[in-house]
Amino acid sequence: MARAEKNPETEAAYLCYIVLRHEVVVMPAMRDGLASVSLGSAKEIGLRLVAEGRFENLSDACRAGLRRLAEDARVLDRLVALGDEGMASGIDDGFDIDAFVAEVRSAL
Repeated sequence: MARAEKNPETEAAYLCYIVLRHEVVVMPAMRDGLASVSLGSAKEIGLRLVAEGRFENLSDACRAGLRRLAEDARVLDRLVALGDEGMASGIDDGFDIDAFVAEVRSAL
């Protein structure tokens, strides 16, 4: 599964959107390599997390969400690669699914 090329500005906004599950829009103005974003209704969530003491400020909350999403993307990419590798390897006719399930259950 190939990923489409994304603009870093819109990618960052999309990541915030996924993490906060609310609309995030990148504003066109950039300074010192930083993009301004409008968090929309997600601002309330971020401010609540700051008020609860989970983060020092809204920027820290958004950065933490982006780090988590980046890690999730790395895991997903690895799973897709492993799935592709498995599909390309063919079928093992000698594999006994019942024995495998029993072995896994006994290990628990």
